[in-house]
Amino acid sequence: MNLVGKERTEPVLVFHRVGQEYFLAQIWAGGGPTGRALPPSPLEKELAQSGAAPSLAAVRVALHR
Repeated sequence: MNLVGKERTEPVLVFHRVGQEYFLAQIWAGGGPTGRALPPSPLEKELAQSGAAPSLAAVRVALHR
């Protein structure tokens, strides 16, 4: 999932799923095309190298104001 350059109106968290584990990969605050990418953790790299199939999951975040 590539959200780079796309206008985001709502906050979104993007996770990498490797095997049965989820790792936070991107944070999008909403209100613009700017987000933050996080580097893979040592465990995420280890699981990926062991042959676990990676996938992505995006979660919309509801903010209560």
